[in-house]
Amino acid sequence: MDDTVMRWLVVSCVVLACRVGLAGELVVPIPVQVEMLSKLVAFDRGFRDRVGSEAHVVVVEVPGNGESHRAAQQIRGRFVQQPNLAGVPLTLDILTYAGAAPLAASCAERKIHLVYLAPGFAEPEVRAIAKALDGVNVLTASAAASDVPAGSVVGFDLVEGKPKILVNLPQARKQGVVFAATLLSLARVVQ
Repeated sequence: MDDTVMRWLVVSCVVLACRVGLAGELVVPIPVQVEMLSKLVAFDRGFRDRVGSEAHVVVVEVPGNGESHRAAQQIRGRFVQQPNLAGVPLTLDILTYAGAAPLAASCAERKIHLVYLAPGFAEPEVRAIAKALDGVNVLTASAAASDVPAGSVVGFDLVEGKPKILVNLPQARKQGVVFAATLLSLARVVQ
């Protein structure tokens, strides 16, 4: 087989491995997402005021979904390797999803600053979570790009082979998250 054809096949397989799957699946590797998210929070104008001396992060996994559980564990592992958000130390818990209302209540009671949705959530669940978090001052991020139009404040996608930040601006406003114009100029904004 010609070297050029072989290289094309390898690149195609890598791209397909990132893109193949049903809606709600991972398209940007978790290590890249966590690194981007750790930097992205610095562009949330109210983040430092909300968190004070410690950022509370909850990774939410879909019950009974092996992929979601593995992704949540991988997210935890990556945060352990870089244990702060915008220079603020963090605590991280994994929560098994039990419904939108209990998640919103937990965010308010425990003063959660970042909710990270592991892959595997169906669109109606993401919409319910967004509705329940309306008025709760928390940043939601999703491992699945398709969750952003459904109501996650931020997510990550591949655009021309490069990771891209997606921002759901109307939902960000509902959750009291105000991003600097610098970030919005770099992101794909969902209206």
